[in-house]
Amino acid sequence: MWSWKRVWWRTAGAWLARGLRVSLGLVFVAACFGVIAVRATYARAADAGLDFGEELRQMTERNLSGDLTGEVYQLAVNGQPFDSSNIATSRPMREVLDYFQDQCTNNGDGLGDSLQHLRRTVRELPRTAGHPGFMIVRKDAEDRGFVFCMGADHELSTKEKIERINLLASTGDLGQVGDVRYVAVAKDPGGSSITSMWTHGTFNINAMFPKSGDAPGEDLGAVPRPAGSRRILTGLIVGAPFGVNAYEFPGAPKAAMAAVDSKLAATGWKAVSIPDMNTKGARFYSLGNAMDVVVTARGMRGGRSNVAYMVSRGVGTVSR
Repeated sequence: MWSWKRVWWRTAGAWLARGLRVSLGLVFVAACFGVIAVRATYARAADAGLDFGEELRQMTERNLSGDLTGEVYQLAVNGQPFDSSNIATSRPMREVLDYFQDQCTNNGDGLGDSLQHLRRTVRELPRTAGHPGFMIVRKDAEDRGFVFCMGADHELSTKEKIERINLLASTGDLGQVGDVRYVAVAKDPGGSSITSMWTHGTFNINAMFPKSGDAPGEDLGAVPRPAGSRRILTGLIVGAPFGVNAYEFPGAPKAAMAAVDSKLAATGWKAVSIPDMNTKGARFYSLGNAMDVVVTARGMRGGRSNVAYMVSRGVGTVSR
């Protein structure tokens, strides 16, 4: 009876379960420019970059939903948009990494256009020249690696680079430095898989994670949050019939799940059991043919809980 739910969990649900880690990956993207810029631990940021590439690859798997067609995905985390694309190629991992490192060095700004047409770019490996990228980072492991740089609209002097980094530190806006160019490559049988992300202008980390009140974004339609909670994450792929929201609840996980049960039951949601799945720490609810949700809660410092809603077949959003 619940076979379709099992399929959902293994595809969209499997990605959504990574939503919180993806948000941490995006924090790495900021750290990779800002933290390295202020001479913090380069190796730590580079290692995190490898993990971010894997999370982003799984986030943008082409087969997650039939609604996701085309090469470029538009994503948003806490209201901050960026683009992503992923493809498979017969080219070996290090050849691809070498190419994108060269392009970061010679055409960081124009690399955004190349990523917009990632399949053609990797097929042809065109050598283009323009404004050099800066803050270039590359990390290789045995089976994966990434290249990162910032692209600006002109070649920056040392003085300009320092000024822009200071603006990033004071505003939290990566757009003050330039546009992100990030390419992660993983070894596959017979070649490699490539995942990229890039930004256009403003990408404000401070705005994504306010110190108080709800994070920017929206609650998922018809899915009430637990009473007394604060929204800390909204993640979505534009055009996809699923999303992830996370809330901070002022109580232990057991109390958080009781609050979730109360809210969902009062609005017509029914708890469902999916017996032959690994559901440790997760509860499943259904609203008939309209929507389905998986809820998890984990303890945080100070006796609080992080409650994640992972929704399939969304039917709109409601602002709070």
